[in-house]
Amino acid sequence: MDAATISGWWQSAHIDGLFLPYPRLAKIGHTSIQSSTVSQYLDFCRKTNDATPYLVCIGNQAFGYLETYQSIHSPLTPHPAISTTDRGIHFMIGDPRHIQQGWGTRILTRVADMLFDTHADMGQIMAEPLDINTKTKQLCTRIGLTEIGRIDIGHRVSRLYVLSRGQWHQRRDTRKRPHLIAPV
Repeated sequence: MDAATISGWWQSAHIDGLFLPYPRLAKIGHTSIQSSTVSQYLDFCRKTNDATPYLVCIGNQAFGYLETYQSIHSPLTPHPAISTTDRGIHFMIGDPRHIQQGWGTRILTRVADMLFDTHADMGQIMAEPLDINTKTKQLCTRIGLTEIGRIDIGHRVSRLYVLSRGQWHQRRDTRKRPHLIAPV
């Protein structure tokens, strides 16, 4: 998967500004989401501990983008509900043919499992969808995240959601876990 595809997804009409990786893009000196910028951003992610990008796939067909990040590298770290060992999730379905089919619920549930399974020191995962992104806020609630409140982090106004390890344990044993992500 090339950066042009991911850039195209970030700029597509159904995303329409609802997925904003701008704070990390600013770290590499950009605020646009053109293909060359996305390529530089993905290289930056691979070389640092800031974020881990993934392609979301069905078989060999990529249809979404996901990244997990350490909260210590986030502007949210000063928030009293966030610990420096927490992990965050950014996710979008880039291919509009896969919207409203339950993929978000299945993918983010599996990602929560992966994060809790691989990071023993992590107390919770977090997500901060834009305040205007109703669908993603509903998705957060559906997979078990609890809304903490509205946050203004300078470049955007979002809602902060968290899922604690204890909440995750309560939900985990009742589900099957599909394998849907592949490293970028």
